[in-house]
Amino acid sequence: MKLFARNLLLLTISALMTSSVIGADLPDQWYKDFAKAKQTAKQEDKPILAVFSAAWCGPCQAMVKSVYPKDNVKQYLNDWVPVYIDEADYPQVVRKFNVRAFPTFVLLNSQGAEAGRFVGGAQDGEGFIKRIEDASAMQEKMAEIEKKLAENPGDIQTLLEKAELTSSVDRNGAVEIYEKAYRIDSDKFMELADPQVASYIKNRVEFEQQIKRANAMVEKNPENARPYIKRANIYLGDSFTKDLSYNPATLPKALADLQKALELGPKNTEQVEETVTFLTAWQDQENADDKLAEFVEKYPDSAHTPFAQYRLYASAMESENADKAVKHLEQAAKTAPDGRFADWLNARLAEMNAEQEVEKLNIEAPKLSVAEYIKGEPVTMTEGNVYVIEFWATWCPPCRASIPHLTELQEKYENATIIGISNEGADKVKPFVEEKGDEMAYTVAVDDDRSMSKAYMDTYGVRGIPHAFIVDQQGKIVWHGHPLDGLDEVLPQVIDGNFDQLAYLKEKKLEQAQSEKLLAAYKGYFQNIKDNPEKAEEQAQYVLENTEDDANMLNALAWRILTNVPEEKRDINLALEAAKKALEIDPNAQIYDTYALACFQAGQIEEAIANQSKAVSMTEEKEWKDKLQATLEKYKAAATQ
Repeated sequence: MKLFARNLLLLTISALMTSSVIGADLPDQWYKDFAKAKQTAKQEDKPILAVFSAAWCGPCQAMVKSVYPKDNVKQYLNDWVPVYIDEADYPQVVRKFNVRAFPTFVLLNSQGAEAGRFVGGAQDGEGFIKRIEDASAMQEKMAEIEKKLAENPGDIQTLLEKAELTSSVDRNGAVEIYEKAYRIDSDKFMELADPQVASYIKNRVEFEQQIKRANAMVEKNPENARPYIKRANIYLGDSFTKDLSYNPATLPKALADLQKALELGPKNTEQVEETVTFLTAWQDQENADDKLAEFVEKYPDSAHTPFAQYRLYASAMESENADKAVKHLEQAAKTAPDGRFADWLNARLAEMNAEQEVEKLNIEAPKLSVAEYIKGEPVTMTEGNVYVIEFWATWCPPCRASIPHLTELQEKYENATIIGISNEGADKVKPFVEEKGDEMAYTVAVDDDRSMSKAYMDTYGVRGIPHAFIVDQQGKIVWHGHPLDGLDEVLPQVIDGNFDQLAYLKEKKLEQAQSEKLLAAYKGYFQNIKDNPEKAEEQAQYVLENTEDDANMLNALAWRILTNVPEEKRDINLALEAAKKALEIDPNAQIYDTYALACFQAGQIEEAIANQSKAVSMTEEKEWKDKLQATLEKYKAAATQ
């Protein structure tokens, strides 16, 4: 306790000394005594510029050192009475003018009446002078607005103008004006106000109304747990925002109500206990991390778990433990319900994963050392040139499918060198390359001891082929991936020197997260169709609404519904909708076949025949065509019955 008191005394002395030093740096024209400044202003009929500052305020100190001494500022302030008010020296003046942030600049007329204010300093003298003049002009404009309101106090447009003008100097005051306008005419307010402002004010007013009703219910039924729980839920709705900050005035009230409800014995005791445990952990400043970790372990499926994981993520970031932060963020993103919070989590997760991947990139590319060049001249990588090093094999179907694409890229970008490296022997690769001829129009080499594969593939933990690496003009590996997935997009950017790794990888991570979420919803539909049809329908709708270009996903959803789901649980309309949307994305024979089956099961026989006929006409492979034709005959037979 003595040590604490001593430290507090030292801090106080330090603050007072700092205040004195800052005051000493001010130009001579500045007053430090507010009473004397007011007296001078009256005598000389000059306005007062009152600057409210604090010794601990960095911007305040910067203004003293870099702005107030400027010649243009000193000349401008000759027409004013500038006074420097330190919050430690004049706390009563700070309270009188309701100053809540530093620095705050209050403009007063010669009689001491406020004529304007603004918060925050400026970088230079010109900017500072402009802010003073803008504040003066604002006061003139406010006088015009007040005149209009005196004539028509309920004019919504004028009230909005007053609130907007007030918001630059007094946010709380602006909110009060907005709320007044909303209560006068809510419809007109919602029509004229900025959408974000309108939504915020509407929610505030509705919250107050809800609390008022809840208070009445609690007073009416003080021995019943239910009103307390209802009021707690209202408080919680006001507390947690999309960025997970909370209102310290309402969150403790929610906790108190829930604790009271527990005393009274609610029906859903376990759920209330769960929420109380979470809120208690959340508000524990000293042990929040430990308690939230315990909560997550005990209640992995709780609606509060995404919030707890987010808080643990934030704590890990503060301690600079990026790996731990990513793990918590991943769990939060997995468990968060759809909405802006989930979108934010996924975006931040994608950004962090991209940042980690960027850190692994940009290493110096290993020098090429191969057993033999099968096609093209030997390559020595030099600065100033771009290289694509692709690992492949003759037996690999995806590798063979990538060959035409690599040839096209080599022909298109002559200032890049593409090298295909196989770890097979020359006796296998050479005849393959000779057979391909001009279809394989880029450099080919063999790496039969896998030294290159180890240097590139193993470094990044890559096991599958084909896989390509781009080496930039500085000899750094800047990208790696499947040749058919991103190479054509990234290569020209690397050549032009404008490849933004972080932005590219973030976008890819978001796409990957969305794909995983779609796949989870797709699988979840079939898992829940029997025992939880409402959840299944929700998941199916998610797939439909969020699949923009994946015809295969939609086709698979429709086909599996039509062929795997028991008839009594089968949603034909959902299958029709999914197959139809798939056709809009990619009208191929397989999807026409699916859509025809959906039409047939829905009793739309003519539609089924028409679409199956298209599937048949689009197919060349005999065995598949015969199967489609047999199905078509089945539909035609049904039409005659």
